[in-house]
Amino acid sequence: MTNQEKKKNDLPITVRANYNPFRQMRPSIALHMIRHAESANNEVYRNAKALFRAGTDDFDEEGCDHYVSKHRKADPELSTKGYQQADILADNYLVPHLENQASHPIRILCSPMRRTLLTIKPTLERLQERQRRARKDADINGEERTSGDVPMPIVHIIVVVFYHETEGCHLRGSPESGMTPTEIRELMKDSVQDPHTNIEFVGFASSDSGWYAHGSGPETRADAEERAAKYCLWLGEYLDQLLLQKDHDLFDAGVLVDGEDQEDEHDRHAQRIRRRRTVLAIGHGDFMSSVVKRIVSGFGHMVEMEGIPHRSAFAHYNTGITELEYFGYGRYLVMSSNSTPHIPPNRYGDLRSGGTLRDGWSFLVSPVLEPKVEIIFSDDHLQDHVREQATALKALYLSTGGSSCDSVNSTRQFPIKTKTEPNKETHFIAKRGLQVVGVATYSEETCQLRDVAIRPIAVNPAFSDESGNPDISIAETLIQAVKKHARKGGRSNSLIVHARSKENKVFFEKLGFTELEDDEQVRNIIVANNGNQFMQLSL
Repeated sequence: MTNQEKKKNDLPITVRANYNPFRQMRPSIALHMIRHAESANNEVYRNAKALFRAGTDDFDEEGCDHYVSKHRKADPELSTKGYQQADILADNYLVPHLENQASHPIRILCSPMRRTLLTIKPTLERLQERQRRARKDADINGEERTSGDVPMPIVHIIVVVFYHETEGCHLRGSPESGMTPTEIRELMKDSVQDPHTNIEFVGFASSDSGWYAHGSGPETRADAEERAAKYCLWLGEYLDQLLLQKDHDLFDAGVLVDGEDQEDEHDRHAQRIRRRRTVLAIGHGDFMSSVVKRIVSGFGHMVEMEGIPHRSAFAHYNTGITELEYFGYGRYLVMSSNSTPHIPPNRYGDLRSGGTLRDGWSFLVSPVLEPKVEIIFSDDHLQDHVREQATALKALYLSTGGSSCDSVNSTRQFPIKTKTEPNKETHFIAKRGLQVVGVATYSEETCQLRDVAIRPIAVNPAFSDESGNPDISIAETLIQAVKKHARKGGRSNSLIVHARSKENKVFFEKLGFTELEDDEQVRNIIVANNGNQFMQLSL
């Protein structure tokens, strides 16, 4: 292969001009992520907030902590409301949906914690009972069954160790081992005794080892995020392996066969002409948020290790459902998020729980990070996600344009760019975590600062951070980084900007810039630049 051919092969794939997405079949797997029903601990926290007036000026924090410590369990069962939610989830959604629209086997991924297992248990029991009834009716009516009917499980349950809730299994700060596979089988014996249902365990050290036997205390946030990366990798591999198993239940659901145009695609209960390959994942609100963040944004392990939390989070009601389609190679399509179609609106008051700000979801919102400035010496070194944000920021909030100061002579200590010198520019990117909040470009030849763009709210004194401090630090941090860099260059003792409006002038004055001395040369420059003002900042 020639170098030219190799270079051609290295180019990114582009979409052909005559590309038609409907010509390409896109088979997918239906993935339903479901949060567990309300647990006894959820009830403990809810009662504690009410008893000790959480969120008010007279909140009794000490009393609240004591109450929670006394009543909280390491691995709780469901509350009374939780058992009702699990029943209605089975009767009003999962059983009719899985019976009429999912192919066999139905695959269920489940956390090893008691509350997730108890959430799915009513669904398993109802499916088993219906299967027993169907087989009994077939025997009574003398219907012939093939040998392939019996060994095919209607449900395949996989209990995944690393799908447990954030913080793990602990009581008053001390770790507990959690249930072993043997104990989980005992808990679920009424639900998995049918020959058409089997259960598998992933990640357990042995059948006698608890799922949190490795724990040394409450799991840290960083460890939980690292585990989320591990789970997402495992999940992707599991789903990719399912996609390799070609059969009648794996197809492009967007391409219809005869009769499907008469089906109501929004009806989750109606019988379907074709049943789809379906996976359920029964998990936990906090950890599901970490998983969904990775699914929708590629948020990964290196982010936590650099101390940069993701800015977004996802809330789920108890038994809230997020529906996705998986197309292979880590590609997901989010169809819906945190829906509760099984709970009638007239039952929201007594059956819907755990999904509002009053339930404490704001604790998942990351703290405000201090701004940091990256220095980029070439456009080629800009990461794509940084370039995209910087371009948008400049398009909306550009403070100064690209007019040069080449006409200013050296008597004012402004270097003159020669024709032989390259146009060297350095980019300064102010970021909070992965979010670009300010940009500026510095010319090494003219010592001019241009393309300054900072979010207006970031320099508004009325806008404060969570400590009540004005967020002027972004602009100050950006300018200080430019000053430090320019000082090292030693080509000038001033930093020059081009104020294009009165608002720009006020903005730069707040950062210490002053007008250039008024002389004939400066007036000529201002006239040549349509009246715009040049300003300087001493280095």
